[in-house]
Amino acid sequence: MNKRFGALTTGAALVLGATNAAAADARSTPAKEPSVIVMVARAANGCFSDTIRVTGLLLPRDLALVTLDVPGYRISDVLAAEGDHVKTGQELVRLARVPGDAPGAPNVNDPSAARAGLPAVVTLRAPAAGLVTRVAAVAGAVASPEADPLFQIMINDELELQVDVPSIHVPKLRADGNQTAWVQVDNGTHVNGHVRTVPAEIERATQLGRARVSIDRAPGLRVGMFARAAIDASNSCGIAIPRAAVSYEGDGTTVQVVRDGKVETRSVNIGLLSDANVEIRQGLKEGELVVANAGGSLHDGDHVKTVLVDQTDK
Repeated sequence: MNKRFGALTTGAALVLGATNAAAADARSTPAKEPSVIVMVARAANGCFSDTIRVTGLLLPRDLALVTLDVPGYRISDVLAAEGDHVKTGQELVRLARVPGDAPGAPNVNDPSAARAGLPAVVTLRAPAAGLVTRVAAVAGAVASPEADPLFQIMINDELELQVDVPSIHVPKLRADGNQTAWVQVDNGTHVNGHVRTVPAEIERATQLGRARVSIDRAPGLRVGMFARAAIDASNSCGIAIPRAAVSYEGDGTTVQVVRDGKVETRSVNIGLLSDANVEIRQGLKEGELVVANAGGSLHDGDHVKTVLVDQTDK
């Protein structure tokens, strides 16, 4: 009886000793780290701009046309040339009445010519101050009301850019003077501007509408020059993450957030885009970590080890 009890006691001691040893080994063995390493980006504040890129030509903002309304006059003196800056009321051209039997004389049966009191000499003056951009008047030629205007004046020397805007962007334009544009002319000049007019209609074949962009004055600009413009349609500041971090699915957009080493899929609302980043308007907070490249094999609850993208780029 005593021998059996002693044997049982010895066996229990051995089991207890083995259990204590296993517990000691467990305490001395470190926890196994996650084997999956993922690249993550930190959500940060950023500002975005919805930019519309368009092209077009420099044109006068306003034109003044100088014409002769009655027939029967020959140009005697041309007093201004292309490129001249003229003042309001400045003489541009003098014309003399053609004798009744000379070529170019008005038809006496023409009611407009039959009126008495037509002056022997007519002087046409600039109706507005500006730059003379075109001259059709030639000394010795007979002027005709049906011909091209004798002079074309760009009022106040003001140029602007006429651009063709794709129909998808037309609703974004505003003619309130607050929509800015950055204009690059083909001669290398850069000027600032703003949208002055928006398209009134869309051309059916091309699906383009014409808008006008007022631009600042700059030396070297000429009518007809080609230019490119970047129009700021809207601006917004918010949470920014890499575009590659967003997954676009049938029921919305999601990102994978890593929190305390675990993956969590979260729905987000996106806003404006830049070349590299996307604005998150709802669903993320500043400082949270997101998986930098969506579309991988990660699932909710997966344990991962993270490496910041910006750290690996250094």
